[in-house]
Amino acid sequence: MGKAKSKTAPNSKPPPSPPTTYSQWRKLIIPIVFTIWLYLFYVILSEHGGHHPQTTKLSALSGTRLKQQHHGGSMNFFVKPKLNFFSKKSSDESTISEVPLTFLHMKYPDEPRYAIVTLVTNATDEVEKLCTALKSLTFLRGDVPGFPAPVLVFNEGDLSPEQLQSLVGCSVDDRALAFPTVDFGSFPEGFDPEEEEPLFRVEGRSKWGYYQMIRFWISGIWKHEALEPFDIVMRIDSDSCFKSVNEYLPRFRVQSAIYHSQYVGMASEKKYLEGLYDFAVDWLASQDMPPTNTLMWHMVKSNWERSGKLPVFMTNFEIIRKKFMQHPEVRKWQDALTEHEPFGIYRHRWSDSVVRFLTASMFIQTENIMTSQAEGYHHRKDCAKKDVEKALKSFKG
Repeated sequence: MGKAKSKTAPNSKPPPSPPTTYSQWRKLIIPIVFTIWLYLFYVILSEHGGHHPQTTKLSALSGTRLKQQHHGGSMNFFVKPKLNFFSKKSSDESTISEVPLTFLHMKYPDEPRYAIVTLVTNATDEVEKLCTALKSLTFLRGDVPGFPAPVLVFNEGDLSPEQLQSLVGCSVDDRALAFPTVDFGSFPEGFDPEEEEPLFRVEGRSKWGYYQMIRFWISGIWKHEALEPFDIVMRIDSDSCFKSVNEYLPRFRVQSAIYHSQYVGMASEKKYLEGLYDFAVDWLASQDMPPTNTLMWHMVKSNWERSGKLPVFMTNFEIIRKKFMQHPEVRKWQDALTEHEPFGIYRHRWSDSVVRFLTASMFIQTENIMTSQAEGYHHRKDCAKKDVEKALKSFKG
């Protein structure tokens, strides 16, 4: 009696025999090992920000500048950035290293993400002043341990490769720099920069350059995608500096704070305030919204009615929660100032220092505002290069 043949489905193959020889085992194991290696490589790469740091020569740094585009209207005022972050490679300032965004690391603690922001022209003296400011950031002791806040150096895309290289070389304490660009050749719809004339022109700037700077700090920066990864920003100017230790910056000293800038008195030049208070009152009425901070608003109202002056913050230094500035009501107010008639920032030079005080009084409770001077902070004439270097030398012993 013969053996019965096993039944198989049509066109089916018999199951493979287990590997028995070295070559068979080798063919089986190599793909598995390669797959594991790829997985481990992906994990390591992800932990370091998605790419390996690469050394970049001087000429390549200018590649962080974006091609300028002209966009009409408010929504496309700023060029969409592709941010690259850089720091100097050890003590060799002839090369720089592209570095990952450290707070995207999976080990970043449960903390807000901080950035230091500034705006600079390509004027030689302004770049040199910013270099001094960057060096002075070594006095800040409030960074998240192991994750120093990077510096976003906003510019018009006209910094030379040498200037970019110089600024990266001025950074200290592994604080990375990026150079997001803005387009100051674009204006709000309805405003014709050719037909209008500014109240004054700033030497070394384009016809409307100073006014575009005001627009940027009031509304533009909060639309810029360079801020997307961050929660809290600390603003400094190119002629800012620190000359002694500050234990909490770039963080808020009081963690419940929404805004911090020093109150410095009254703006008294009426030609730069023309129509601003009435515009704010009318805007609040149009929104059927009373001022949130009745104490600060009373200060605004009483000073205007008594003397024609308005209170100001010293906005060359400020710390701001991005979420607040991007709140729909706050953005609506800021756009009303910069993107629509009466175009007060262009026609009357409404300043960001006055606007910030108005904004705080309209939207922020007193307990969420800090108005004291930041320890160690200085500005303009108090930031001479020799004085800052002397302070740094004394600090480092």
